Amino acid sequence: MADNSRPLAFLLLFLAMLIGVPAAVILVWAIRRRNSRRESSLGDSVIWPELSRLSVEAEIGYDRRSSTGRLTLTLRDRSVTSDLWPVYRGTFPAAESADRLEVTWTPDTSPDGASWGRRAGGEIPGAIQIADELFRTPQPWEQILSESLRSPEADLIEWTRYVRRGVEPFPVNSSPEVVLDAADEWRRYLTDVYKSGPPQAVSHWIGVRHVIGRARTTSAGPQIDVSGSAALGAGKRESGWSIGLQGAALLDAEYLTRGKPALVILQAEPSENLNRSTQHMRDDRPEKLALAVDLMEAGTPAVLILPVLPGDCLEAIAGVIHRHVNSRRAEDARVLRHELRTTLDGVGRDVLGDVVLFVNAKRYAP
Repeated sequence: MADNSRPLAFLLLFLAMLIGVPAAVILVWAIRRRNSRRESSLGDSVIWPELSRLSVEAEIGYDRRSSTGRLTLTLRDRSVTSDLWPVYRGTFPAAESADRLEVTWTPDTSPDGASWGRRAGGEIPGAIQIADELFRTPQPWEQILSESLRSPEADLIEWTRYVRRGVEPFPVNSSPEVVLDAADEWRRYLTDVYKSGPPQAVSHWIGVRHVIGRARTTSAGPQIDVSGSAALGAGKRESGWSIGLQGAALLDAEYLTRGKPALVILQAEPSENLNRSTQHMRDDRPEKLALAVDLMEAGTPAVLILPVLPGDCLEAIAGVIHRHVNSRRAEDARVLRHELRTTLDGVGRDVLGDVVLFVNAKRYAP
């Protein structure tokens, strides 16, 4: 009886392999086909993020009936099934005049006490999507979200604002050129890093436009002042500095998008105190956010805002940018933001919380 069962067992094993292997091949093919269809539907120019175990998605909406803002925060953990992903919901006053918005979480969905950050083991990508009604509201959503989580682990989140406004981004370009708009005082620090001459009207495409200055509100809309007057002393301002066409010092979105840059960096003027950041110089943040919105609506694929930093960080920042534009992932501004946060980690998490990144959702996938 045993002699007869052995051939039967081998036969059953052979049949299982005959059926199972093709089924597995078909399953893998179907998954790859689905992913390829998804990628092709968004276009070949879409930049996909690196895989991460954890990610956070924040949807900032607006309720017209109650004139209040609504926030939905979703944690995605690829190690568990989707029906177990926690979702937190809250509300906030949506008035544009509110100096500081505070989120009131629904009691049964509050993230208070959540320890999800301990499972990350590193930085966590965070996606922010803002409703059209609140898109131009110059609020520091990154800080509002991180503070509302009431956890030190919220500092691990690298927030990105995904802009879905139907605007076509500039065509993909692989130019490694960095154009610097800044006062002479800061240009002297960066001459050996960027190896670029004075800024001028460019007809060719550029990779990154790095702007160092102070944003202002004018009758023509938000602009950035790169004359150096905000942080330089009187003696330094007498250096005879000039920039751009006809020596213009106030730059608007039209000027900053010449050359169709893949990324525009709006950096606050460094602090003259080389040991610490000057926190009181944050007051131009609303104007910088407004200028970033104009740049995005003009077609810029990505805009990165850097806060006031110690002057001795300037060369390190330029070095990171220079290496990034010559790297394999030069087209992904999220990679540059991560590298800058890593390089500037010593200035403190509160300062890094002021870093803001806008990206066009037609070019960048969450």
